[in-house]
Amino acid sequence: MGKVPPQTMTLCSTAEDKKQWQDMIGGKTAAGCTVKDYQARGATISYVMQCMGGIEGATLITVTDDNNYRGESRLSLKVGDKAGDDPQQGHGQTPLAGVQEMSAIPGELLIGLVSISDRAAAGVYEDKGIPALREWFGAALKSPWRMETRLIPDERPVIEATLIELVDAAGCDLVLTTGGTGPAPRDVTPEATLAVADRVMPGFGEQMRQISLHFVPTAILSRQVGVIRGKALLLNLPGQPKSIRETLEGLKDGEGKPVVPGIFAAVPYCLDLIGGPYVETNDSVCKAFRPKSAIRPPAA
Repeated sequence: MGKVPPQTMTLCSTAEDKKQWQDMIGGKTAAGCTVKDYQARGATISYVMQCMGGIEGATLITVTDDNNYRGESRLSLKVGDKAGDDPQQGHGQTPLAGVQEMSAIPGELLIGLVSISDRAAAGVYEDKGIPALREWFGAALKSPWRMETRLIPDERPVIEATLIELVDAAGCDLVLTTGGTGPAPRDVTPEATLAVADRVMPGFGEQMRQISLHFVPTAILSRQVGVIRGKALLLNLPGQPKSIRETLEGLKDGEGKPVVPGIFAAVPYCLDLIGGPYVETNDSVCKAFRPKSAIRPPAA
């Protein structure tokens, strides 16, 4: 196999980006290695290095952080021949010299976003839940954050395994699901969420239904739940972008003042209490509530 020409690509946790990397290296991997989704914390470039291990002459030149754009971890990597170095020969040798691992920013909020839909997971239609949440958090959060995303079918074992992986393996502080909370036979998101819970937080589901009842009487059919697993908060959200925003922000009057609080106003303090990072919000979108004794002074 020939040498890889020097180039720059963006890496993030999407299938499209992973395919770009696979195409760039001709789908070749080192012996015993596979192309894997990168981990949001720790060795964020591990799967790229595993891919590069099977490329003759591939060398990692630089790793740079692209300003944590919109809360999504993006790494810029240049691959090619480093001037003055001999090419790496053979398969199964990973060029590790000079590699920098990107570690989590202190106090950073890691959010797991899980869209649960048979048809979206099968590619029948485009998922809208994760893009809506990405946009909302980009506007609502002042403190640093990033996300892990998953698009999965309405299969209870798959949902349970995904929630456990996001909390226990990826280290998410907050996990939000969209879809699968109605009374239909395939709507099993609440059951899966409760199955992995250490404790139930019933107030979140109650408030979500209270908010939605201002718009549609069928809100009483929703079975969203909120739970705690370890030091993470897990919440079921609606599947439609408009309903997601209303649930998180609450109801506002014509001047933009809150009339009915959204559920996210209580999330930062909940994370404080269970050992998560200190989260600050943009008040114009959603003002977080904390007792005065829990409010920290602005960082110098």
